[in-house]
Amino acid sequence: MSAAPFPIHPLSLAAENFRGLGGTHTLDFSRGLAVLVGKNGAGKSSLLVAVEWCLFGQPTTKKTDSGIAERGDWALAHYGATGDVSVSLELAVEGGRARLTRRRAVGARARDEDDVQLELPEHEVLSGHEVGDWLAWNNMPDWSTWKRSFCQHQEQSRARVTDTADRSTAIAAMLGLEEFRTLNDDLRKLRVKKLEQRAADELARLQEERRRALERPGLVLRELEGRLAESGVGAGQAGEAELAERKRKLLDDAAEVAARIGLGDALIPPASAPADEWIAWARAWSGEVRRKVDALARERVELSSRAQMLAASIGSLEPARTAASAAEHARDRLERELGSAPELTKKRTELEGERRRLDAAGKLIQDALDVVQSAPNPHVCPVCDHERSDLEQVVQGKLDARGSDARAAELEQLRARDEDLRAQLDRVESAASAQTAARAQVAALERGLRDQLPERTGEGAAVDEVLRAWRAEEREVSEGCELAERHVARHGESLQLLELMLQLDGARARASVPAGELADLSEFQELQRVIEEAADFASDIKALGDMARGLEDEQAEEQLAAVNASIDTYFATITGDSGRGRVRVQSKRTPTKVSYQLIDEAGRPITSHLNQAAFNALSLATLFASADSRARRGLPQFLVLDDPGQSLDEDHQAGLARALTKCASFAPVLVGTVPGALADALSGAGGADARTYQLARAEDGMSTIIREE
Repeated sequence: MSAAPFPIHPLSLAAENFRGLGGTHTLDFSRGLAVLVGKNGAGKSSLLVAVEWCLFGQPTTKKTDSGIAERGDWALAHYGATGDVSVSLELAVEGGRARLTRRRAVGARARDEDDVQLELPEHEVLSGHEVGDWLAWNNMPDWSTWKRSFCQHQEQSRARVTDTADRSTAIAAMLGLEEFRTLNDDLRKLRVKKLEQRAADELARLQEERRRALERPGLVLRELEGRLAESGVGAGQAGEAELAERKRKLLDDAAEVAARIGLGDALIPPASAPADEWIAWARAWSGEVRRKVDALARERVELSSRAQMLAASIGSLEPARTAASAAEHARDRLERELGSAPELTKKRTELEGERRRLDAAGKLIQDALDVVQSAPNPHVCPVCDHERSDLEQVVQGKLDARGSDARAAELEQLRARDEDLRAQLDRVESAASAQTAARAQVAALERGLRDQLPERTGEGAAVDEVLRAWRAEEREVSEGCELAERHVARHGESLQLLELMLQLDGARARASVPAGELADLSEFQELQRVIEEAADFASDIKALGDMARGLEDEQAEEQLAAVNASIDTYFATITGDSGRGRVRVQSKRTPTKVSYQLIDEAGRPITSHLNQAAFNALSLATLFASADSRARRGLPQFLVLDDPGQSLDEDHQAGLARALTKCASFAPVLVGTVPGALADALSGAGGADARTYQLARAEDGMSTIIREE
């Protein structure tokens, strides 16, 4: 690609699903002047922003990114769109035509990148960052330059003349000073004085660190000696002999505890082990001991629980056996006194038989009397047929001899004797049940006791021996845990003291090394070299800056007259003022930069006494002069204006139409305006080189209709 200037400019636009437009729309810029005429909301601004979005992407639609504070965050996609948002610009480029296309998926997230492609002549296709690099290489503007010198936004119609930075940058561009200003800006950003100061600060820091480094061994040594003294070890004691003795004591204590708690001494290093090895062991040893103590504590709890349960079982068994023996003696005593349960049951059975015989005899005599009395001849025995005149009296006498009162008394005696026997039987059976229950309780306790004992352990004295053994083991475990806890506390203190003694030995060695000179340090020598190079660099930068400012002055002087004439001419064309010299550029130099002001023929800042219409006219004149300057130098140029006739009356709008027509002779111009004086003037002034598009909302209110007149 060649870097020679070529006046790249757009030829046509195609937009699909973009903002309020809806559908697909095309515009032709090939005649130079394209006028978009429509009422508010017809879609003019959407078409103008479509050009910017195609060139620059998302920064054009976001208030925070665009740098236009009055602009809200605009939604790109038409609210009825189902496909991607797409805008294409056909560009006239060196060697033919190119097509720049930017697409964005509907529903894309804010951080998602646009899909950008540039189709160049001879079918070369660029994408992504390659597109931006190609545009910059061919002198296409960036977004900031576009806002200053290529477009007029409704939101910022006057910034190019009211903002000092924007105004100075725009005028410098008209004077052809972009390269000089860029060089000066880059030189200022180098901040050589700050670089020198940073080098000096770094030297001071290095000197301070060196001083502290020289003092540090002595400080560390004194601190260690003080900490050892607090532990009862004087500086004279902290030698190799004391260190070896304390190390031996530490290892002996560890071996004793290991043997007591069953940890084993395999983990303990020999006394001859290197310092780093036994220090590493000593730091880990406390953890090993604590883990073993935790296991022993759980074992102690288990032993205590088993011993308590066994003691409780032993304590419950003897009373149960005593109760069972007492129940057996009570049963034997009752059986000797009253008889056994079978004997008492037999006696009750005999009494029951006697009662039944008594009832049967009485019933038999009564039946005989009833037979005699009911027989046809009461004097004849119904059994033997013997006749006896007093037979009824004899039977009645037998019945009377066993009268009802006598029988009742006899039966009552039998019942009383039975009640006594039943009570005696209940006592004997209750005693037998109590004896059985006592024996069952003893058997259950004996089974529970056997379950708690180790296998092959007998009862009686052996059980007591097991209990004593368990309690002795519990005491031994408790004493081992207490010993280990005391050891861990001593071990930590001893280890800390030993580490201090080892550190003291190293600190003494470091403190005895003589300190070198600061100048001998490689860091210091490198810093000195950097400082000297910085001083040389600062001198070169100053010379280069002076040269750049001198060349800038020469270039500005050559171009100033042409720029003054261009701004003044366009201002006069718009306002209708035939006078010349009303607007001039004045430069103001400081030691670090050059700024530019627009003044009137009296040398006053012209913006200080302009009305609204003149303000707008001056802003537009500056914009047109910038386009004129770029066109003269063969740089890309294109003008986009959104409702530029604001605050202008019909005469001023007619002047604006003349100025726009003049600009359209050397650069494509796209203007959006409402129906009225400016639209009529542009339609009449543009002639055959102008295209007028009428924009209106469709009947559904959701899309735009574009019709070329």
